[in-house]
Amino acid sequence: MGASKKHQYSKNQLNFARIGRAISAPARVAILQHIYKNTATTNKELKSVLLLSETTVHQHLKVLVETGFIEGDFLGNVHAYYLKPAAKHDLHKIEWLLSKRK
Repeated sequence: MGASKKHQYSKNQLNFARIGRAISAPARVAILQHIYKNTATTNKELKSVLLLSETTVHQHLKVLVETGFIEGDFLGNVHAYYLKPAAKHDLHKIEWLLSKRK
């Protein structure tokens, strides 16, 4: 969707589309579930939990950062990802999804 078309949609519609993008891939749902349960995680930890390549995990993390659900900081030489405080409101809308087990 081009930037020029966004004006025709309500803020609520755009927000749900953003949430939809974040949870449109099963791997991203699994990442959100993992972070939700463990507070923070690393790319390497997700790689071993999800059995995906480090590049694939990184791409999914990038989408979650772009959609505003997570952010990352360096803790020493490790890049850790955690939920953004502002994302918790959106997560309540999909909390039923995050609490599901495999």
